Amino acid sequence: GTKGHSGQRGTKGDSAFVSAPVVGKHHWVVKQTAVKARTADGGLEDTGLCTDGCGAIVDSGTSMILVPSKHIKVLAKYIQIKTDCSNLKQLPTLHLTLGGHTTAIP
Repeated sequence: GTKGHSGQRGTKGDSAFVSAPVVGKHHWVVKQTAVKARTADGGLEDTGLCTDGCGAIVDSGTSMILVPSKHIKVLAKYIQIKTDCSNLKQLPTLHLTLGGHTTAIP
């Protein structure tokens, strides 16, 4: 099967909708092959996470992104959120490659 995902609101007919092959048997799991972060100068920096591929559970019923604890230190380099969340608008956009399609998560 496939699981569709849209980085923007829309319907399957919209260009923002993509499908990714499901690789899991019990969850909507798709293959993730890259995690990149937008840098202060506007470029994209590869975080080095999932370069050999890893599984990502896709659930349209949540807005959470959960990662293995061993990846937290790597992501913390890019996502330095203040305890009062006052810098949310300054956080970088993450670019996740899921099922061969790159999706931006602001």
